[in-house]
Amino acid sequence: MPVLGIRINKIEATKNEEIVPKGPMRITPSQKIKDIKENQINGVSGKVKVIEIRFEFNTNYDPAVGEINLSGTIVYQGTEKIRKEILKTWKDSKKIAKSVEREIIASLTSRMFLVAINCAREIGVPSPMPFKFTEE
Repeated sequence: MPVLGIRINKIEATKNEEIVPKGPMRITPSQKIKDIKENQINGVSGKVKVIEIRFEFNTNYDPAVGEINLSGTIVYQGTEKIRKEILKTWKDSKKIAKSVEREIIASLTSRMFLVAINCAREIGVPSPMPFKFTEE
């Protein structure tokens, strides 16, 4: 798995005490890739080329009882061919190359949902990932 890690640079969670929801609430988590660039990091055998993918992960509530905004960087290492494909696709269309899109989005959402769930609990708003409980 070429995703080496995810660094979170900003965590912002706010609760709007003035709004009391009446009826159903819509919770919309979303992620957005802001930029992709090549960089070098220190590895065991010296400098290693990686792709750094800057992202935002936001959770919006309707009615607006709160908001959770996260941003950071995914560090991705792949073969030189894959790195070139990622950079070219980003330069041409501002999209993630299809060959790695699923892996990057899965890593991003699984990690950011955990952080967003904890933020929601701490500020007292509903979880961005609703849990269903069944009665036996």
